[in-house]
Amino acid sequence: MEFEDDHQLEDTLPSFRLNGDPPALEEWRKIFLAQKPVKYPKKTILIRQGEHDGKIYYLIDGLVEYTYTDKTGAEKLMEIMGAGSVLNLQPLFGGNAALGDFVTLEESKIASIKKDDLYRHMENDKRLAEELLEEMAKIISGLMRQIWINAENTNRRTEQVICLLAENRLRHNPGAKTLLLRFSQSDLARITRTTRVTITKILRDLKQKGFVETAYGGILIKDFEGLKKRVRNREP
Repeated sequence: MEFEDDHQLEDTLPSFRLNGDPPALEEWRKIFLAQKPVKYPKKTILIRQGEHDGKIYYLIDGLVEYTYTDKTGAEKLMEIMGAGSVLNLQPLFGGNAALGDFVTLEESKIASIKKDDLYRHMENDKRLAEELLEEMAKIISGLMRQIWINAENTNRRTEQVICLLAENRLRHNPGAKTLLLRFSQSDLARITRTTRVTITKILRDLKQKGFVETAYGGILIKDFEGLKKRVRNREP
């Protein structure tokens, strides 16, 4: 299959994982909610790349970033995971170690289950295995998308991350006209793997276009639909 330009190739790639549709894990949600959840502070490293503690984690509430560090030491953002996501699912099959780091972006409530118990549940109910296979497919699709996006310019990557964080906040405040993201410019610089100076310039541009306002302790999204349209249309 040949592509005439980069945008045509991009159109064939799946969307970023964090979107308006929660993961299809209804049966697993019941099982995980029956476990004793733990609250983790912001910036807690849940899982380190190359390690595997034999557990699968379920994000009940909060945000977690999934990053990969390559052989040169460069750290890349692969996914931002919202409520309903399963963390560390890849090592489930084949006993492989975690492919990256999972770090909380805000205080998060998380439940976990041992891999052996997870297998036992799947043996008793085939729907659980079907749900995990569907979720694995979405995770792989999301990683493909992020490999592409990580190679793109910083402005677009940053705008998309802001949009995704806002979309997650909208889930907690349906119908809200404005959305407060409690992330500083330094936080955004770290998440997007760029500099604070660059973030300031990007926010200044978005502010001039009426999409955002800077606020104490965060960023105020004034026009979420407009921002989402901008990101989707790949406007410069």
